[in-house]
Amino acid sequence: MHSSSVGGSLVLLALALFVMWKLASLSLRSIRRRRSQSRPWARTTIEGGSDDLLTRGRSVAYQLTVTYSYSVDGEMYVGVYTENFGSESEAQDVLKSLQELPPPTRYKPADPSKSVMDPYRDAALAVTSAP
Repeated sequence: MHSSSVGGSLVLLALALFVMWKLASLSLRSIRRRRSQSRPWARTTIEGGSDDLLTRGRSVAYQLTVTYSYSVDGEMYVGVYTENFGSESEAQDVLKSLQELPPPTRYKPADPSKSVMDPYRDAALAVTSAP
């Protein structure tokens, strides 16, 4: 076996492992969002946000990280929402939208510190519950 074919095989193996890891993480996120759909919700306050440039080789993305707070039975909790975008302006537009009309936070009744904020699924609820 030539060293170039071994190197090529290692690259393919690394790529396959990365793709499997990425698919597993996306599936887990989807399962968490689906489970949270029937959970109670609380009003969300957007505490802050930032976008960070992510690079992998020639690939460029901007990761929006938003910190939010919510209250359940008088107790304050904090959560973090992240999403990747192809441009910084997209990330900034979503941050601005979240600040103007934050979607509610879905929390786990048995452990209110566990939460999910899904701005796409709960956008209509954000509009109807706006003060």
